[in-house]
This record gives sequence, structure tokens and C-alpha cells, in this order.
Amino acid sequence: MMIPFCPQKEQSVLVDSSLQTFDFQYFNSITSFGADLWDSAAPKDNVFLQYTYLSLIERVPPKGMTFAYFVFFQGEKAIGVAYFQVQLFDVTDSLSASVEQGNLPKWSENVTKRLNFNTLVLGNLLLTGRHGYYFHPDFSESEANAKIKETIAFVTIQLEKEGRRAPLQFIKDFEEHQTQFLENSYNELEFFPNMILPLRENWKTTDDYLNDMSTKYRTRAKRAFKKMEGLVRLELDEMLMERHKEEIYQLYLHIAKGVGFNLLELHPDYFLEMRKNFGEALEIWGVFEQNRLVGFYTTLLNYDELETGFLGFEEQYNGSHQLYLNMLYDMVRQGIEKGVKRIVFARTAMEIKSSIGAEPFDMHTYIKHNNAIINLALPRIIKWLSPNAEWVQRKPFKE
Repeated sequence: MMIPFCPQKEQSVLVDSSLQTFDFQYFNSITSFGADLWDSAAPKDNVFLQYTYLSLIERVPPKGMTFAYFVFFQGEKAIGVAYFQVQLFDVTDSLSASVEQGNLPKWSENVTKRLNFNTLVLGNLLLTGRHGYYFHPDFSESEANAKIKETIAFVTIQLEKEGRRAPLQFIKDFEEHQTQFLENSYNELEFFPNMILPLRENWKTTDDYLNDMSTKYRTRAKRAFKKMEGLVRLELDEMLMERHKEEIYQLYLHIAKGVGFNLLELHPDYFLEMRKNFGEALEIWGVFEQNRLVGFYTTLLNYDELETGFLGFEEQYNGSHQLYLNMLYDMVRQGIEKGVKRIVFARTAMEIKSSIGAEPFDMHTYIKHNNAIINLALPRIIKWLSPNAEWVQRKPFKE
């Protein structure tokens, strides 16, 4: 059973480093810092490290998730932030789809029952990419990582004092190798790549995008568009979100629980709270057959990037109307219209995302268990838990 965070007084700690001396303050709720202090140290160009987004997740957290937050100081000046998600990791729940479908061997049942514990995550399990910490640009990567390693040591001890021991540490997602973590007995793992579509300067309209495709993929796209006949796309405002809240959540759950391995389950109010807090930066589109919602998808403008979010749909419409493919094309349309530099499609369904032009970018993750024997076995355990990663990268654009 997970023990919730207890109300916590401020922890102000002076840490001596061979690089610099710095202070940090620690709370288990971001509201204890307040928006002004947090955002004064957070990056100005990443909404996923800013107060509005992080406080929203705290208000409507995924099942089994709590948090830890740090603001770093040099003298009186706030120069960086970091936050941790503490996730109850229940392998049996995470593998529910594979268990129901009989895809796991019988002997695995006894193993998965032992793999239930809190995981300390530096980063965001809801996103792909490095969204766990930030330091002022005056600090080098090595200086920042030295501080982060000391912070991990502190929060690990602090959680144990609070009765919330987290034996597994999970640091995600880096575009480059981070050797300093390997020096501390972390295992380096590569999960699925982050699928990203860099937008070309000549793409001013969707037609420009289609014209850069080879005949094969342009014909494929136009065929998919025609299959949407009979369905209506409608952007959902707050009133429509309230009306269709339950259907949206059930469509999301249908897709989330259908994958082989699912790390988290969103709060039922997550999508509605996003709608209330992000204004025009957030788009939530519903797909209707007459008055019945059969699919939805979300995007969030993150400065010069468009982040694709969670989605859901009824499987039968994916077959008859190529619904998922049409959702991807519509996300491209949004990105072009908003003038972003790239669209982040995350790390699922790589092949179909590559067919609309997204390219794979490897992400490096570092993971360590406090038990040395389990830590040695972690790469094999994770490989066993992970779904088959075989896929073919498509090249839709003209050479």
C-alpha cells in the first residue's frame, strides 16, 4: 500500500560541491513555492517545466503518483528547478493487456507479483523528452548533472523518512549519452525512439506538405482523407468537454489498456483540467458520427514545438475510416498553421508516424535499483517486459 506524502515543512539545504556551492529548497507540493518563485527559475520556453502545467498534474495526478519539487539557489537568486514523480509501479496492472490476452508465460505470474514498488522518476511519465530539470544557461551540463545526482541522493533518503521508500530510480529522456550516470551504477537503456517531424520552411499550407511527398504517399493521404466522409471533426470547448467527459476518458482508457505495457493511468479529470487551463495553446478535437463521439485527440503548443498528446478512438472506425492516420495528418496541419519548428509525436506507433514524415530520435534513459542483484538483472527484466520493437521506417518525401 502506498503511503501518501505527509504535510512537509520547507527543507533548505546547503550542498558543497567541488564545482560550486548552492542551496536548494524542497517541498512535496509545488504550491508551497508559488508560481512566481518557481517560474522565475524555470525555463521560459518549455511549458512542461512551468508552474501552470506541473500544478495541474498535481491537482489531477495519474493513479498512484505523487511528487517532489526542488528550487536551486545561488545566493538569493533562483537558478534552477527539478521535480520528481513518485510512481507506484505495479507490473501486474501495467501488463494487464498482455495477461488478458495470454501473451505472458505462466511462470511470469510469480515474478510480476514481486515487482511492485515505488519508482523515483526524474522527468515526466506523461511525456517523451527531458522535462525533469533545468538550470540557468551559465551552468554547464556537467555542473547541472552533479547537482542532480546530489538531489537524487537527498530525495531518496527523504522519501524513506516519510515511509515511502522508492528503491527504483528512473532518469529520462536524454538525446545524448550521459556517462556521469553510468559511473553511479545506472543501467543505460534505449526504449522506443521519440518520433519527431521537423517542419520545412516551404510548408506554408497542408498542400505544400503534400506536394513534397512522393506520389505513393500523397495518393495514400488523399485516400485517407476521403475515408473520413460521414464523420465530423469538432474542436471541443469547455462546455463540450464537460458534456463528453466520460466518453473521452473511456476512449482514452481503451487505447491505453490495449498496449502491451502501460506505465500509468490518467486521472478522469485530466483532459477537462487541461482544457480549462491552457486556452488557445491547447486543442482538443472530437470526431463524431452524427452526435456520437467515436474519437478524440489533443495537441499542446510548447513555444516552437507542437506536442501531440493523448488520444482515443473506437477500433472499428480506425479500420473503416483510417481514423488514427487522419488524426496524425490533422496534427501536421495544426503544426503548419501555428508555424512551429517541429511536431513531437512521442514514442508509440513508430511505423505509421514515419509514414507521415516523422523521424526517429533515440532517447537514452538511466535506471538503477538499490538492490545490487536486482540492478544487475534490470536490463533483462525490462527487455522481457517491453513489447516487440521491430518496425519499418517509411520515407514519404521525395528524394
